[in-house]
Amino acid sequence: MQKLTLIINGTVASYRKQGCVDIPDTCETMTEKQYHAIGMELLVSTRSCENAPEATSSAEDCNTYLSGCTSDSVKCKTKVCEDFAFATDALCKSALSTCTTNGTNCVTRGTCFQAQSQAGCVTSVTNQQCEWMPVVGTNPAYCTIKTCNTAPVTLTSEAACAGYFTNCTTKNGGGCVTKSTCAAVTIDAACTTALNGTVCAWDSAQSKCRDKDCQDFSGTTHAACQTQRAGCTAGANGKCARVQNCEQTTIRSACIEGTNGPCLWINDYVNTDGSKGACFRYTSCKSLNWNSDTSCKWISNQCTTNGSNCVGITLCSETNTDGGCVTGYDGACIQSIQRLCKPYTSCADAFYTTHSDCQIASKKCTTNGTTGCIALSACSSYTTQAGCYFNDKGVLLTSGAITSTGICTWDTTASSCRDQSCADLTGTTHATCSSQLSTCTSDGTTCLIKGACSSYTTQTACTTAVGSDGICYWELASATNNNTAKCRLMTCADIQNGTSTNVCSVALSSCVSNGTACISKANCSTYTTKTACNSGGLDGICVFTQSTATGAAAGTGTCALMTACTIANNDQLACQAAKDRCSWTAASGTGTTAVASKCATHTCATNQATNGACTRFLNWDKKTQQICTLVSGTCTATDPSTLSLNDCFLVSGYTYTWNASTSKCGVCTAVVVQPNKYRQQYKQYKQ
Repeated sequence: MQKLTLIINGTVASYRKQGCVDIPDTCETMTEKQYHAIGMELLVSTRSCENAPEATSSAEDCNTYLSGCTSDSVKCKTKVCEDFAFATDALCKSALSTCTTNGTNCVTRGTCFQAQSQAGCVTSVTNQQCEWMPVVGTNPAYCTIKTCNTAPVTLTSEAACAGYFTNCTTKNGGGCVTKSTCAAVTIDAACTTALNGTVCAWDSAQSKCRDKDCQDFSGTTHAACQTQRAGCTAGANGKCARVQNCEQTTIRSACIEGTNGPCLWINDYVNTDGSKGACFRYTSCKSLNWNSDTSCKWISNQCTTNGSNCVGITLCSETNTDGGCVTGYDGACIQSIQRLCKPYTSCADAFYTTHSDCQIASKKCTTNGTTGCIALSACSSYTTQAGCYFNDKGVLLTSGAITSTGICTWDTTASSCRDQSCADLTGTTHATCSSQLSTCTSDGTTCLIKGACSSYTTQTACTTAVGSDGICYWELASATNNNTAKCRLMTCADIQNGTSTNVCSVALSSCVSNGTACISKANCSTYTTKTACNSGGLDGICVFTQSTATGAAAGTGTCALMTACTIANNDQLACQAAKDRCSWTAASGTGTTAVASKCATHTCATNQATNGACTRFLNWDKKTQQICTLVSGTCTATDPSTLSLNDCFLVSGYTYTWNASTSKCGVCTAVVVQPNKYRQQYKQYKQ
């Protein structure tokens, strides 16, 4: 605040009739009496640099007189930016807060657009950040207000743009843009978060950024996905997905809870495409409108039907006869001819003369065609056609193949009931017929029982069917077969274009190639070509040695059974075929620095490098093993007796166990059953 100065003959004073008072801060605050009391002899003014006493001539004295003053070598004056010759914004600003630089001298700070040099293009008078834009073509350099759009194209990362200016992100081609929504992002590097904090995810399939959703989390169970984000459940390919209504859910592990309530996966439900298993909204048996007991039992054994929808079971005597008289709390039920439901004791309780009526009474029954229902049994036990529908066993499977369809067929010629056979089935391919009954094949027209290849009499049957003795081959008439075409078992020599073992083995698993044709797989020592030798022998892995005889063709030589890793020093394929026990090192160097290839017994380190884990491995004879463990990050041979309690059994491959008495890992030994001394004493007593 400047002070009021009253100058009387060079003396500063304030006059008042009754004594002195403090000098008012400004002329404007002086009273009328003070002004008139002084009169015309007084010069009244506000203190400024320009009215400093004449004796005040140096810059330092001027500034002492009034802060912000300097000297022009004659008298005091107010400091201005142009008084300072500084080339940086910081120096000019420290000299006078309103100053920046034009690159040479200080000048008054204005807008960003008024900055005359890059050095002064820092902030505007209103404290906006400025950015110096370089020359582009014929356009001169200039200063402008700093925004995300003014960033140089050399900034290509999210972090770089965030550091450049507030709320910036990177863009395609380099440079920055103002961060907004995930959808506005154009490159993967910027797909991190939106301006409002929403987490973004890059969709590689569509090459665009979107809000992070359930599919961006990994999880194979409903619970695992729910813990990562509410509203997520298990999806395809190990990823999470949004919860849908139960009926839209196609993945079993996601069939827990839908948008329409709790869900239940029903394994036996058959979909329109023939696949099994579907998800349904479920709170009780009544949740599903199915009209058969079989369907309702897919939900639970405690469900049946009332003819319209599923309901819970009751006592047989209380169960409806509209399809629900199958099971009750008291066991299996049967429906009588009076349409009463009661506990099942035997099919004889129902007096129906048709198979369908007996099935309605109980799924355990068929009819004898005359007096009433009888229990399901073997097809051969049914004496009338009326009950000859299916047996009591149903479909029988052996190793996944159907060995009996469970369906019965009435033989009109013999007037008897028998099991369904190949002759009762239709199919024009082996696959179609054998999928219905494993003992069947096709002759190209219909199904027939699989027989020896020699039993097929036509070329179509021979090439379509599969023989009970193997793959069949139609041999054309020639001098070697007395000009009589026939169907016989295929041999390796019958396979065409057998120049590779893959072609041969696909046609017949017992065949390999010798490089020219297919031959029977045999012991290693019988092979004379590299192709056959590298295919392996009946006796094990084979090692090939190229013939060095004059004129010997490449790929011809001798073949021997591999009995140790070192035998395959010159055969990479053989060595790598035994990679569970051997390590291959390729040849290297030339001339005096040449190092031959070698096949060596694994060490723990090479076994880890070859097979990807630091685990035990068998020695060549597979009768002993080497135990390996990680020691300071290195796979190292380990004495199994030094293994800890937790590692002993597992790391040793179940060959060692923990001995509690010695607190050491020891070899597993057979349990020796000690004779019972009391039993021996009893025997002696009896004698």
